[in-house]
Amino acid sequence: MLVKNSLQKYTKQILNDGTYEEMVWLHINTTTFGLKKDIVVGCIYTPPKDSIFYQNKDYVCNLSAVESALISIQLLYENVDIVLMGDMNARTRLDLDYVKFDKPDHIPGLESFYEIFAEQYVEIDVPRKNSDRIINPFGKHLLEMCWENNLVILNGRKPSDSRGNFTYVTSSGASTIDYILVSNSLFKSITDFCVLTPDISKHFPISCTLQICLETYTDKVHNATTRYKWKGDFADKFDAFINTDDFIDKLEYISDNLDLTTIDNTVLDLNKLLQSIGDKSNMKTVSTSSTVSRPQPPWFDSNFYGH
Repeated sequence: MLVKNSLQKYTKQILNDGTYEEMVWLHINTTTFGLKKDIVVGCIYTPPKDSIFYQNKDYVCNLSAVESALISIQLLYENVDIVLMGDMNARTRLDLDYVKFDKPDHIPGLESFYEIFAEQYVEIDVPRKNSDRIINPFGKHLLEMCWENNLVILNGRKPSDSRGNFTYVTSSGASTIDYILVSNSLFKSITDFCVLTPDISKHFPISCTLQICLETYTDKVHNATTRYKWKGDFADKFDAFINTDDFIDKLEYISDNLDLTTIDNTVLDLNKLLQSIGDKSNMKTVSTSSTVSRPQPPWFDSNFYGH
């Protein structure tokens, strides 16, 4: 999984302790960009049936491990949307990937349950198209995972894939086994999905586009502005602190790691170190609060692209 340098500070890899094989999970702070929830992206691979991958395992489909990972994510974060993508070796035909709910009018006791559920559930009114008319056991498992986790398939539901194109083609046939699934509540924020032209693989690349809610992005920060002013009365105190072993060790660490980081990060680390000495030496003079509107970052436009 690749992330632009300018977006790195908004992302964090999770579930990376080796427990979940053949998958990578990334938490993205998308509320910064105006979305209602943060997003967890999972890139997964499901080895095919009878693969040696399943030897000495208590399951025969890696989607079982994906479901376990989704439970772990729910324990980590109370309220996030999911984007799940990859080669799942699942063929799903045109079977429903969501549960249809009828409003329980006149059914005593169920009205309150429906109201709670309706707050989180967005009805999917776009029928799914699929050129692959076969379903296999992995496909059934995938659909069940969608039902149980409020996920929906993007393939065959967006303008650039209105026919539900195949994603895997060989001399022996074609199938749709590569998917992007998203949380039900995120579906309407996805403006497009497309199957791209293959290069060196028999699998076709797939891509989706996520629309940012804000028309203009400004980073408004309620910021404590701290200023430092040299005070002769505290010069001896300042001199004593910069000659401590702790300060010298930290300064040497920054110097020794110049080749391992960017100059911007080095300057930030050095500033923090000097500010800590300024705080200890009573050189800090003014602290005010203000709201700062920063210009739109160079990487930002109205759409946030995920591939």
